[in-house]
Amino acid sequence: MSTAFRAVVIVAVVLTVSVSAVTAGPFAIASQEIVVETTDGEQLIVEPVFDDTEIELRYTHSVERSLVTERYVVNESELVNTEIVFSSYGAGLPAQADVTRTDDGQFRAEPNVHLEELYIQPGSSIADHELEINGNTYDLPAHSEGKTVRIYVADRTVPIAISMANGA
Repeated sequence: MSTAFRAVVIVAVVLTVSVSAVTAGPFAIASQEIVVETTDGEQLIVEPVFDDTEIELRYTHSVERSLVTERYVVNESELVNTEIVFSSYGAGLPAQADVTRTDDGQFRAEPNVHLEELYIQPGSSIADHELEINGNTYDLPAHSEGKTVRIYVADRTVPIAISMANGA
């Protein structure tokens, strides 16, 4: 059997299986979203994401008055805190973690903490919390009007119906 003929047979089998599956019944498209909502459930931000999508939270430390950057990665239904970068120690920053120094003098920790949800009290007078998802930057104090927010990964499985006209 020639290679070209074998390729045609494989394509025909794949198409037959695919069409049979499509006509067999309903399907669903599984997706994930980062949801930022107030603690009373009002959704403020919803962004589609995939596993390994990076999320960045930036704010000015209230005591040290220096920038803190926290990086998270979507891992199924969790946010994994993969990195914290800061320029000086202060309350709430990792003092006991394995901290290294970057070339530009920043401190860097890799906590690898898995969270189902993250609560933040956005501040606008000093902290100016910003959340970056998929290249979009959100001003959390402006979105939340000072309310505490909950950030989490939601599964959004959307059912779809596929109908094919029967030409026979």
